[in-house]
Amino acid sequence: MLYTAPMPSAIGAGHSLESGGLDAAEPDRPTLVFLRDASLRKRLRHAYDMQQTLLDEAMESIVEGLWVFDANLNLVMANGRMREMLQLPDGLMTPGASFQESMRYCIGRGDYGDGDPDALLADRMEVFTAYEPVTFERGGPDGRTFEVVDPATGHVIAHAPLGGVEDVERAVAGGGRAPPRGPDQSLCK
Repeated sequence: MLYTAPMPSAIGAGHSLESGGLDAAEPDRPTLVFLRDASLRKRLRHAYDMQQTLLDEAMESIVEGLWVFDANLNLVMANGRMREMLQLPDGLMTPGASFQESMRYCIGRGDYGDGDPDALLADRMEVFTAYEPVTFERGGPDGRTFEVVDPATGHVIAHAPLGGVEDVERAVAGGGRAPPRGPDQSLCK
């Protein structure tokens, strides 16, 4: 059993103690008790929670889609913009999801064009694991085009919608007016 209690002022005000020991079911049996200052652990937990909140807020303030993978190519985090842009099932956008499975899903629905799905997947994996800077355009599930930027880390990828530029080019080519540009049409160049 573990108990947490305020530390007596004689020992140190503002601290708390954790104590635990053997279950003394028999009164004549000796009991082992240990004390540990839990204040540092609580302060560190609070600091970690604050950092996580700030990181989450920073990720959500980025207008481009951003996702981050660990060394095993499993998703660590993705911002809401990336979720909206890629329109992947929730299981592929939660921490721990496999980059390879996400690519397989995107390839299956045609995001990377026609061709042999296994060859397209091998190409995506080769590009992603080369750890060289890469920028390319790709289609999205809703017909928009995205610029994909991987700054050579192999673990952080940004997607920026290019729909605003294409809309302007189409409008100019067709003699029409360009639609107004919204905040979701920022460029990452």
